[in-house]
Amino acid sequence: MRNFSDTRIEDFLTYKLANYITISGIAVTTIGILLNIFCYITSSHFKFQNSSITLIRCQAVWDTLTIFHIGYIELGGSYFKFVIQDINVYFCKISYFHGWGCSVATSLHMMCLAIDRVIAIHYPVWYKQNSAPSLAYRTSFCIIAFCYTVTLPNLLKFDIVDSKCTFVASPLFAFWYTVFVALFLYCVVPFFVIFFCNLYFIYVLSNRKKKIAAQQNAA
Repeated sequence: MRNFSDTRIEDFLTYKLANYITISGIAVTTIGILLNIFCYITSSHFKFQNSSITLIRCQAVWDTLTIFHIGYIELGGSYFKFVIQDINVYFCKISYFHGWGCSVATSLHMMCLAIDRVIAIHYPVWYKQNSAPSLAYRTSFCIIAFCYTVTLPNLLKFDIVDSKCTFVASPLFAFWYTVFVALFLYCVVPFFVIFFCNLYFIYVLSNRKKKIAAQQNAA
């Protein structure tokens, strides 16, 4: 039979492990932000600018906002026992509205980069003539507008209940809304689009390599 001391030891080890994971997450967040800043500055100095390079910069911005929210606000608040969402209703609403919005925007920017690569390799002439930073900025604006429109329920439904930031809605709505945004938009759709775009990219490059080798052998 377990005694009191065994429970205390397990609780202590769980506490230490949670602190270790939290501190590691904050450290990774800092490294990620620095890498995004480096990526943004480096891509800004390329002489040739097209939609792909511009999308990379947009991705760096939104990825920074996402990991800042997750790493510093969520994990940092957990480590220092300071939950910013529970301060008042405004922090509660804006935190979840912005946190979900920028997270989905990050995933969809990555998805657009994969699609951009497929277009570039499948229609190289058209891409060279029409790929411009303005196209990427319009795409990014549409992504951001879509993401923050989709996450509007967070702004409307979150409220302070018993000193806790809570999603005040029917269980059915809360479940399907979470599935649609957090699972479908944030994970499933970007994952499969990126996966199949990369497969197609590899397939096209492999075929081109075979054609070049066949032409060289024929010559």
